[in-house]
Amino acid sequence: MATLLQRISLGVGAFVLLVAVATSAVLVSSSIAALDDSFARVERPADVSRTLLRLNVAIVDAETAQRGYLLTGEMGYLVPYRGVGATADSLLARLDTLVAPNPVQVGRMPALRRAVQAKQDEMEAVLRLDAAGDRAAALGLVRTAEGAEQMTAVRDQIGAMLVEARRMRTVWSARVATARRRALGATLVTNAILAVLLIAGGLMLRRLLRSRDRFTEGLTRSNAQLAQAVAEREAALVHVQAMQAQVVQQEKLAGLGRLTAGVAHELKNPLNFINNFAELAAEMTDEAIADFDAGRPADARAALPDVRDNVGRVQDHGRRADEIVRTMLVHARGVSGERTPVRIQDVIETAVEQAVGPVTEGVRAVTVETTVDAGLGGETVLGIPSALSRMLLNLVENAVHATRERAGFEGPGFEPLVRVGAACGHDRMGHEVVQVTVEDNGAGVSDVSLPRIFEPFYTTKAPGQGTGLGLSLAYDIAVGHGGSLMAGRGEAGGALFTVTLPLAREAAAAALA
Repeated sequence: MATLLQRISLGVGAFVLLVAVATSAVLVSSSIAALDDSFARVERPADVSRTLLRLNVAIVDAETAQRGYLLTGEMGYLVPYRGVGATADSLLARLDTLVAPNPVQVGRMPALRRAVQAKQDEMEAVLRLDAAGDRAAALGLVRTAEGAEQMTAVRDQIGAMLVEARRMRTVWSARVATARRRALGATLVTNAILAVLLIAGGLMLRRLLRSRDRFTEGLTRSNAQLAQAVAEREAALVHVQAMQAQVVQQEKLAGLGRLTAGVAHELKNPLNFINNFAELAAEMTDEAIADFDAGRPADARAALPDVRDNVGRVQDHGRRADEIVRTMLVHARGVSGERTPVRIQDVIETAVEQAVGPVTEGVRAVTVETTVDAGLGGETVLGIPSALSRMLLNLVENAVHATRERAGFEGPGFEPLVRVGAACGHDRMGHEVVQVTVEDNGAGVSDVSLPRIFEPFYTTKAPGQGTGLGLSLAYDIAVGHGGSLMAGRGEAGGALFTVTLPLAREAAAAALA
């Protein structure tokens, strides 16, 4: 019961304190606002006076400049005159804003505008006569009383508005004094109220501190429970982090496995050729030795060229395997190495020859149409020959695989076709480039696979037939040579890959720039 009464009294005291502070704040704020408004209104007539005097000076300067020019003929005198129109308009616009709260001044503004405009018209008329070559008439017009009367009218209007401005300044100065006294009184009352409230607040704070001590004891117990909960949470977090580390390690191992499978896939073909030709060379060597032992040296000697030819093929495919390994390193480290001018025609011929290979039993032959634009001529691209060959070989191999795969579904009536073309063109920046297209009439790339087609390890082939490194490697090689590689659907319904590479002279110019 005592605690409830204490809380009620604390709440009532806080409410009273809040109301008193709010009332004092409103009182002081209103007093200060009234004082600020009075100061602003006192300053406004002063601004009106200053603006009127500036307007008078501008018109007098313009008139003096006009007469100085007519008497001396010096164009320099007209500098103040030429700016008087804009200056007068600006000052009159400012006066419209400043005198808006004063109806008397607002009523005088049209007369002031007419007087200023009449004076400007009179000065313009004089200068028009002078411009027409009749300076005597211009001077005669100046000497008449019309100009002086118009200037007097301007001064009269300005003088009347100055008198009104001084009157308003006197009125508002008296109001400032009244507002200052009210603000001072409000401040004294507010300070007294705050002093009483501070005393009452001190007593209430004493009671509040006692209640706080009791609350602190309960908070200490709650903190102990919270610390135990935090310790349990941290233990769970350590367990989760350990599980995450295991998942990351498993993902690394899986990535390593995919990379190993990719390397094995890339090296499988040349290694098979090496093994086959090595076995054939060994068999021929055994036959030659048998012929030599049987007394047929001529037959033994006749077999030696074939043995040498097979050994040469082993060397060729060994070098190809070495190039594949180096190309895989390029994929891992980026495109690097010595760049030389390369004829794209040569790269296309090599890629087609390696990708298609001999026709074997049970595999439908693939027709490859190669079209090279005559405009290429002796043009070259600046690049790494082995990397460019690897890029085009991957594209052509994928096209051949797609057509053969569709041929297995379509049956004898389907004719596998791959088109490889090269032509000169221009990129979006207007630079000359060579565009190489590889198009097939296979199944094509689905809309689902198209956004991911160049991702590493992404493949649409059946398990065991691809690792998804070929197109990713081709994309990296194209971009590494300052070009691009895009995928889409061709006219025949199959896949269409477009490689864009800058010509060697464009690449050299860009390097110099």
